[in-house]
Amino acid sequence: MKLPIRLMQNKLHSTLIEHLKLAGASQPKELTALYSDHKQAVSQALVELQNAGMVMHRKHSTFPPTKVYEITDFGWNATNVFNRLTAQDITILQGKTYMSILRSLPCNPKELGEKFGVTISDISHHLRLLKKEALVNYEKQGKKRLYFITKRGQDLLAANSILC
Repeated sequence: MKLPIRLMQNKLHSTLIEHLKLAGASQPKELTALYSDHKQAVSQALVELQNAGMVMHRKHSTFPPTKVYEITDFGWNATNVFNRLTAQDITILQGKTYMSILRSLPCNPKELGEKFGVTISDISHHLRLLKKEALVNYEKQGKKRLYFITKRGQDLLAANSILC
């Protein structure tokens, strides 16, 4: 189960996650107290986080039975990965073209252009941005450049497998 980045960018979702990280577990009424004017939004956010596998609820065997929400291991890992990303990393993760280029390397711009059906100048623009962010590098082979993915690019691909 993968986490959409949009959940982590949402203030309500990230606040609920941070509260659960600190508290360990909370009842829904404690969580809705964070946003007393928006109880329905908190309930919806908890459902979305639960569907993404970030949080889970369990029932206590008290009378009356109560639900308690807690953060999952996946939730811990995903928030830790997300917190290490820069704004530019998030933009690249959300761009399907950028991620497709990273997955296609090693390659030269002409081959990438043919593969994606776009001009070499468009591919070169994407590769320049990826190189600027230290996600790719190149080696000259005569007049051609062979682009390859860097360690940082591999880390971003790994983050993509968790977050997208």
